Amino acid sequence: MAYEDRNSLPLGDAFVSSGSFSRYNRSSKKTPCPVCSRTKSNSCSWNNDVIYCHQGSTNSPPQHLRIGDCLEIDGKKWALVSKNAGFTGSAYCFRPDRGKVKNIPRGISKRHKKEVVLLVKELFALVELSLAVMEFMTDSPEVLKRSLYLIDSAFSQCKEARQTLKEMVPHDKKLKPLLMLVEDALKQVGCQKQDADYFRKHYLGERDGEL
Repeated sequence: MAYEDRNSLPLGDAFVSSGSFSRYNRSSKKTPCPVCSRTKSNSCSWNNDVIYCHQGSTNSPPQHLRIGDCLEIDGKKWALVSKNAGFTGSAYCFRPDRGKVKNIPRGISKRHKKEVVLLVKELFALVELSLAVMEFMTDSPEVLKRSLYLIDSAFSQCKEARQTLKEMVPHDKKLKPLLMLVEDALKQVGCQKQDADYFRKHYLGERDGEL
């Protein structure tokens, strides 16, 4: 079901060690988005260096903000640096305010590419954690809940990353190897999710796939 040796996952040299990147928090009931307070989905993500706040139908970042404007969150100022960030270009990106904030150029294609590549690297770390889940039957309820959440998150984010990269590759062939790695990761996480869904249905009696 999963790989016991977490240092030899078959995704090539581009597979990034989870220790190399600062972990992302995801919006949930227990961890609302610090910008829009989203709790019903994991569309928003953040760590100590960046916040990606998704523009959705029920929750969105403040629409009056302009590039360079700041929000104060827990006593720390965060500057808006992009309105077209994330995999799909539908998230506001905030970074710690450095004082004087320069206007971001309108041409964001290179910036978007860089953001996507960084997010995919973080995604690989999430994939690694999900593939390291070895057993459902003997896990405690809390560990089981976390494990199933990891698998679901990795699967949904792999699908989103694959779609985004498919749209970008025709414009930048250099992204094709990254797309192939994401497709490989999606296949592996897909098998893991099938096992998780089977466990949910036959051992937890669930129908909607949620723990």
